[in-house]
Amino acid sequence: MILFAHNFVIPEMRYTVMDRLLSAIINDATNDTQWRYDTINALILKAIDEAKKAGKRGIDYDSAKDILNFLRPSGQYPNYYGKNKKVIEGSLSLFDLKKKTVESHYGYYKDKWIKLTLTKYIT
Repeated sequence: MILFAHNFVIPEMRYTVMDRLLSAIINDATNDTQWRYDTINALILKAIDEAKKAGKRGIDYDSAKDILNFLRPSGQYPNYYGKNKKVIEGSLSLFDLKKKTVESHYGYYKDKWIKLTLTKYIT
């Protein structure tokens, strides 16, 4: 399994967060990146364990989507975004490599997820 969540697009962007001056300006926000990674990793490991106990081979698509969306206002951390609960900070994308699809959620939580079939764009 490969876990890639809530991280920067290129490694150089991570280095800017590690800068002492920037860390002083944004206070504890640098720890937030690690917290999100650790939390989603724990949710994935828990789901894998539960799937094994149920005799399944792994996490199904809907479970993966639910885990990916763990910061939603109706989820386990309803106050994560504070007053700005309606806006998705960034975007969420779930790839199904067997079906060659990507489903993304961005903008507002009330907006629907958008799903693309990659074979229409990649040969």
